[in-house]
Amino acid sequence: MKRINAFFAILLTMLLMSGLVFAQDTTRVQPVPQWAQDGLAKWYAAYNTGDAARLAQLYSEDAVVKFPDRPARGRTAIEASFKKGFKSADIQTKGAIDVVRVMNDLAIFWGHDEFTSTPKGGGKSTTGRANWLTVNEKQPDGSWLIIRDTYNIAEPEAPKKMSNK
Repeated sequence: MKRINAFFAILLTMLLMSGLVFAQDTTRVQPVPQWAQDGLAKWYAAYNTGDAARLAQLYSEDAVVKFPDRPARGRTAIEASFKKGFKSADIQTKGAIDVVRVMNDLAIFWGHDEFTSTPKGGGKSTTGRANWLTVNEKQPDGSWLIIRDTYNIAEPEAPKKMSNK
C-alpha cells in the first residue's frame, strides 16, 4: 500500500510540475473525452443535491480524497466526509475540466469549480473558486472511477486600496 501511495505522490508531483509545460505547450493537452464530461456531470448532480451515497459511488473502494482538514480513505469514509459537509451548508457548484491526460487505464483531470455556500442554520452565502485534480482508473467493465482526489479553495483577491495621489 505504501508503494501505491508513493507512486501516486510521485505521479501527482510530476503532473503539477508539468503544469508549466501544459500552460505553454497546448499540443500536449488532450480533448476532454465524453465519458469524462458525463462523469463530471454525475459528480455535480450528486454534489449539488447533497447525495453523499451517490457521490461516493463515483470513487473506487480504496480511493483517497484529500479534504482540507484530513484525508478520507475508502469509499465509506469518503461518503461520511461528504455527509458531514452537507449537514453544515447547502453548496451549489459548477465547473469544468481544464487539462486532461489519459494514459492507458489512468486519466488525470485538472479543473476548477465556482461555488456558492449557504450555511444551513442561516447566515450569509459566500461564493468562491476551487481548483482540483483527480486521478481516475478504468475498471474491468469499461467504466472509470476516481482513485485520488484533491482540491484547494482559491483565496479571493484582497480588495485594492484606493489612493488619493
